[in-house]
Amino acid sequence: MTTLLSARSGKRIAALVAGVVLVAAGLTGVASPAAGLTGVASPAAAAAAPKITVLSPTTGPSNGGTAVTIHGSGFSGVKSVMFGSAAAHSFSVVSSSAITAVSPAHGATAVKVEVITAAGPSASTPGDVFTYVGKPTITLLSPKIGPTAGGTHVIISGSQFIGVTSVMFGSAKATHLQVLSATKISVTATPAHGATGVKVAITARGGTSASTASDVYTYTAGPYITDLPLQAGPIAGGEKVTILGSGFTKVKQVMFGSATATSYTVKNSQTIVAVAPAHGATVVRVEVVTATATTPSVVTDVFTYGPFSATTAPLPPPKQGDNAFDYNDLSCSGSTFCVAVGDLGQAASGDDEFGTDPGRAFIDTRVGGTWTAALAPMPETSGTITRSSLTNVDCVSTTSCAAIGFYSGSDFHGVVLESFDGTSWTAQAAPTPDDTVDNAFPASLNSVSCDAPGSCVAVGLYDGQTSSVLAETLSDGGWTASTLPLPSDAEAIGSIQINGEISTVSCGQAGSCVAVGSYRTTKLTRGLIETWSGGEWSAAASPLPAGAPGTGSLNQVSCAGEVCAATGSWSNADSFDTAMLVTLSSGNWHAVTTPLPAGGSALQVNLIGVSCVASGTCRAAGDYIVHGKDAPLVETWSGGSWSPTALPVPYNLDQANTDSAVLGISCATSSSCLVVMNYYAHFATNERESELYSLTTSGWTGSEAPLPANLGATPRPYLTDVSCGAAGSCVAMGSYTGAGHVGYEAFIG
Repeated sequence: MTTLLSARSGKRIAALVAGVVLVAAGLTGVASPAAGLTGVASPAAAAAAPKITVLSPTTGPSNGGTAVTIHGSGFSGVKSVMFGSAAAHSFSVVSSSAITAVSPAHGATAVKVEVITAAGPSASTPGDVFTYVGKPTITLLSPKIGPTAGGTHVIISGSQFIGVTSVMFGSAKATHLQVLSATKISVTATPAHGATGVKVAITARGGTSASTASDVYTYTAGPYITDLPLQAGPIAGGEKVTILGSGFTKVKQVMFGSATATSYTVKNSQTIVAVAPAHGATVVRVEVVTATATTPSVVTDVFTYGPFSATTAPLPPPKQGDNAFDYNDLSCSGSTFCVAVGDLGQAASGDDEFGTDPGRAFIDTRVGGTWTAALAPMPETSGTITRSSLTNVDCVSTTSCAAIGFYSGSDFHGVVLESFDGTSWTAQAAPTPDDTVDNAFPASLNSVSCDAPGSCVAVGLYDGQTSSVLAETLSDGGWTASTLPLPSDAEAIGSIQINGEISTVSCGQAGSCVAVGSYRTTKLTRGLIETWSGGEWSAAASPLPAGAPGTGSLNQVSCAGEVCAATGSWSNADSFDTAMLVTLSSGNWHAVTTPLPAGGSALQVNLIGVSCVASGTCRAAGDYIVHGKDAPLVETWSGGSWSPTALPVPYNLDQANTDSAVLGISCATSSSCLVVMNYYAHFATNERESELYSLTTSGWTGSEAPLPANLGATPRPYLTDVSCGAAGSCVAMGSYTGAGHVGYEAFIG
């Protein structure tokens, strides 16, 4: 089971650093209009040829004039900077690893940037592409009509939507601008306007769009739907669906496709609450029929029936109904068996039997379609346990699971290892290696994975005299501890008592596991790969993409059979972190910089989960920045290479709020996966919402996550993990605000 670790804060820091340009005096070169370029070079030309790793920005208008920072190496004795076949208008050598250059005019196309020094021209790399863009063009507005009250969600189709800064509806600026791709934009048409037609204009990197017959938007006074905060529900119906819009007077009917709503209540002229009727698993339009008109078709009136449903899972007594708990991990070993683990916080009523600020580890088990909850057993101790939690779980069958966590009292801290035999859970205090330093916090575990029933491995850290990397192995009903080896260039234990860290472990087949993390040499940090085979551990430094410097780390790993995939990052000389994918195939590890869809920035990628299946296909999920906006992303390993897929962006995602993030992926087969994402919506109350991305043989589709029936006024769903036990059968877990308490939601496909 893969622990999901977020690195969003690091991603944001990298994004800010990428915008800083340091200019040193005396290193400026200016291009000659006709002949080649001359620049002031350093006294001694670099022996190595120059190399470009990344450009910032990567796009600019066709008329030129864009200041581009070129990052790389070997920038000494620079003679010229070329954008395709055209010389840069001017350039300035900042250092041996950075140049600023002003782009010349060029037709709308992608070109290679080339740095030429006395040692020769820079070789072609994935990071040296600069894209010239022309003026944007509008070909379609969907919808073309909206209420005079404003607030309509509009999808604009066209071309050259790169570096978009504004969208105007007549003389008014639209709000909540979201660039979905180079050919599609999402906006909210505001403010209110009289019943008439207005021209829509887009200002982007290439200029302002020219007027066409396709850019007219019409305001209307008739009934209109602007949003369905809940866009999905079970095929059995019964969901209370709030319909937001305008002109809801003299309402005669509310329709879900061809089926009439079970009932509806008109709250006011802008709000209706309708009970969804039963319907087959499909996507339908919601329509409001008044005495004068029917709401027109818009992108915001879509409701999805199935295949997901939501269940409120129980909490163990005396905690049922409390509002303090955490679900930390989830594992499903088939279509009917799942285990979720976490911890309970202090009871709202103050009746907790474990102390004033306790927390108590619990286990939720799903058998068939029923969830049951129980407190987790803990090892016997001489003191009173006042806090416990389970943080990670892996189930290899319906009769064999393992979980890890911790427990503590006023003067002690312990690590707990739990094992399940199909009937009950057994707890054992984690043993530690012989060289463990005697202190209050001797060890911690981060991840556990099982390769067969009764055979599991857990990994983490311990406070040792010679090492800091720990493995716990379950066999013959008991756990044993061992020190993991480190590569020969690892530094010795120092005052900080850490020379290596392990984040996750995955066991892809019987007797074989891989754990990943990082370790320290005397000069830098390197990615670490630990392999368990034949009962022995071996260590190796992670490979890096071609041309990358020697620093990096790994954070996630998934194995199936003889194929493994890991996610991580490497840092260049300017400390820019770049996401990478590392793959074990045919017995060898290979690394590549994460490939991206068109317009994506290599410095702003956050891969949060990875999942491999028995066929040898692997998928990693996360998010990236495209045209300055967050977007969900899946990377697929198949046929010996990685390829990117941009997932559909939720129509109501608020790009002004940067807390949106993919938090998990799980695959049962090469064509059956589920990705979970949380985001903030700018419609209605700016509430947090969750999205489910399903992969089938037809491709990826996204739908809003359904919620249980006992919703509070502001549900605020938040999904934390997902596990697919079989093709078409996945469970996602998280929390939501219910009627009077915070609950748990499970989605079963």
